Amino acid sequence: MLIHVFPFITGDKSIFNAFLFILKFQELQFQRLTRELEVERQIVANQLERCRLGAESPSIASTRYKS
Repeated sequence: MLIHVFPFITGDKSIFNAFLFILKFQELQFQRLTRELEVERQIVANQLERCRLGAESPSIASTRYKS
């Protein structure tokens, strides 16, 4: 039981429940931030890939004036 892990928790269940609520809230917040970070990572990876592909392919302007 958690009381053995957290010996400072005595018979006051409201403190224990508040502690569990805070932990759950932080866990949900961490999960949300992790999802948002993954979305941002995908956006940056896609932008980087487009830049890389653009740098590898010759542009119209660079091929227009070649003889």
